[in-house]
Amino acid sequence: MCIRDSFIYRDVLFLVLDSEDAPRLDPPPGMEESIALYNRLQTEDPEAAKQMLAEFMKDEAVVAGLSKPVEFPQEQLTWIKETIEANAGVRWTFVFTHEPCWENPSESFKTVQGLLQSRQFTWFAGHLHYYDYDLDDGREYITMGPAGASWHHDGPGNVDHIMWVTMTEDGPQMGNIALKGLFDRKGLDPELFGAYDRKGAE
Repeated sequence: MCIRDSFIYRDVLFLVLDSEDAPRLDPPPGMEESIALYNRLQTEDPEAAKQMLAEFMKDEAVVAGLSKPVEFPQEQLTWIKETIEANAGVRWTFVFTHEPCWENPSESFKTVQGLLQSRQFTWFAGHLHYYDYDLDDGREYITMGPAGASWHHDGPGNVDHIMWVTMTEDGPQMGNIALKGLFDRKGLDPELFGAYDRKGAE
């Protein structure tokens, strides 16, 4: 079942898309139990959790699944097109998906980009549990960090945080509130968070 939604708030379109709409492979047997154990170990024995994750990421099927492009079926593409056309006059659009579709773009993702091209928008995602900021053709694509969930690998993007977004006449202003302190949308405080792989952020 495709789960999607849209609403307008203060002349901003919030577009929530289903990046899991296309059929996915069933998880291997025991996956739910393994995830439960991993989550428990992160608190009880962090080193054991790291070792477990490292072994998990060696599995070729897991790597292939994580790198699979997100596909938007035609039914959802039609809904996206109709929703965008019905809200042509908004001052900004925020797009939300679970997966950062731009990291391995499919043709259907490029179609969605094309539908959005005539407007200002910002795209948010999660899934990777690692903060990242990309700027592509003047549009910002932001992958949220773990935000209190399990971490997937070490590095500066492994940060528990929330993002505070305020709309202004010039577009959205964003600030990240982390347990360590504050950082901007580009994550540029090397003393706190190190250097990011910030495509287009210079």
